[in-house]
Amino acid sequence: AAAAAAEPSASDIAEAEARMQAEMADLKTFMSKIVLGNDYSGGSQGDRPALTVSLAITNLASACIGELHRLQPLSAAARAKWARELDWLLMPLQGIVVMRPRVKVLSDGSSVEIMERVQRDDIASMLPILRQVDADLLALLDRFQPGDLALDYVKPGAGGGGAAGGGAADRNWWVARPVVPRPPPPALA
Repeated sequence: AAAAAAEPSASDIAEAEARMQAEMADLKTFMSKIVLGNDYSGGSQGDRPALTVSLAITNLASACIGELHRLQPLSAAARAKWARELDWLLMPLQGIVVMRPRVKVLSDGSSVEIMERVQRDDIASMLPILRQVDADLLALLDRFQPGDLALDYVKPGAGGGGAAGGGAADRNWWVARPVVPRPPPPALA
């Protein structure tokens, strides 16, 4: 009876297949933008792939993290979108390799020079750093739990010393700014 209860129903399977098909369609659209460099005309006016990936990461950060108007963790949906699409963007980087000569010792003791596929040096050194920065950013956002962090938020220009020179506060008049108490709470230390 326990084995029968653990098996997914037909509707569960159909729902999972529909989600996979939707994700594959999203991935195909996503990758076509990168491959074509956002040029769908068939010409050669597209951006270089590195620039396209860089812009896509910037747009993804804006869509997922840029919507936060308070110091708080990412929602589960935004975190899932961030992780999924960042993996999609970094996937092509993992396949960029160069051929390097290497000496291989054969079973009879002789040695031959062969060409070996190795990840490019800049990617091999920077990709782990990028992954660590990503993990650090998400960990930092997770530290801002609503109950643990008692910050007041004020509208720009409200309460003492509004922006005098027409700065970012005037451009983003709808975004409340945090007022950090002195000394700062442990989450900000």
